[in-house]
Amino acid sequence: MSVAAVRQQISKAIADLRLEGKEATAIIAAAKPKVSNAEAKAIGDLYQMVTAPSRPPPGVVICFRPTAEQAALSALDAFFLARGLPFGKNKQGMVDAIDATLRAVPLPLETRRTSLPKKGSLVELDLSSPPSQNGKKAFLDVAKQAFYFSAVEAEGRVFYGPIALSASTKPEPPADKLTPERKAQILAKIEKLERSGQLTWIDAPPDFARGTVLSRQELRDGAVTKLSAMMVRGVDLPGLPARGLRNVNEINSFWVERQEGRFRTQWAQVTMDGRDV
Repeated sequence: MSVAAVRQQISKAIADLRLEGKEATAIIAAAKPKVSNAEAKAIGDLYQMVTAPSRPPPGVVICFRPTAEQAALSALDAFFLARGLPFGKNKQGMVDAIDATLRAVPLPLETRRTSLPKKGSLVELDLSSPPSQNGKKAFLDVAKQAFYFSAVEAEGRVFYGPIALSASTKPEPPADKLTPERKAQILAKIEKLERSGQLTWIDAPPDFARGTVLSRQELRDGAVTKLSAMMVRGVDLPGLPARGLRNVNEINSFWVERQEGRFRTQWAQVTMDGRDV
């Protein structure tokens, strides 16, 4: 769609000062498949708005500020990870990717300039640790997956670039841990199945005789109802080569365990398909 559609969905979502999971999904859907800088900044600013701690001046009480459901934050974090956007839980990963690019690629000295090109929607990232006003910075063009490197030199702050952000610098997610994107997809699938009455919960523990539990993944913790996914593969049969451990993010059929309080536990089987990605 367009940045106007994204901003319209954002205004609608936070009108009641509460960002819900379905509202976050609508905002993401309003963005173009190849997210523009303006769209990225609008959604990044929204994330910061609903997660920023309240620090009013002494003696001042702020009664109302925008907040977000955990489902909304999970959906936004998954979106940032999938699109390579420097916000939320993916922000440090993008800083690390830029740092790795700078170590691998010489600075293009012929591009040195004393000001940035007129691109007001570039995303500024502080590369200094701890953050410093006069430290090294990167200004990311998310639409082109490129950035400008900036440092303070004798005559003041200077800029180099654009420098292509190497895709190879993006850290690979561990094979035994669900990515935020995949976790959000699984939670959305469970919610969809429950709404349509297609999720069957059983009170007796499932029989794993026809499969092997590879990994237990927490989906939602710290709530009254706790959800965990048990990732299952087919059993290794005698006479056949043993199957190697698969990345849990690629497993589409698994069991979900639901714990309500301390004494009630139920299980349901979930199967993902191409429409869930």
